[in-house]
Amino acid sequence: MLGKSSPEGKGKNALRPGLLEREGFVDSLASVFAIIVGLAFGFLILLFSNPGQAAPAMGYILRGGFSGGLKGVGQVLYFATPIIMTGLSVPASLISARRASLSWALTPPSTSACAGPFCRAPASGSLP
Repeated sequence: MLGKSSPEGKGKNALRPGLLEREGFVDSLASVFAIIVGLAFGFLILLFSNPGQAAPAMGYILRGGFSGGLKGVGQVLYFATPIIMTGLSVPASLISARRASLSWALTPPSTSACAGPFCRAPASGSLP
């Protein structure tokens, strides 16, 4: 085996990236970190507003949707749906506005004097 590299240290996973190098894992870790930071920030707000009830309130927040069985989960979905839809409407409107502005910018200029729906009648006389 002179001249050939030995297979030592090279297994089935030798070409796979490490766990922290995988894009999906890093994205998931960022989401979990954002949730933890949000809960910590919420706990600080609870702590400043009412220190005596901060810990029970945080426990209620964490148990909230699971305390009433399936009805509790349904109530969470019922009350969260308008908030979720509102959050989704913002990027949807921005994307559609961007597409509309791009399509407007890519259309060739009109040869007529008036191309839009809000044109004024010609000053000289009758309408066509």
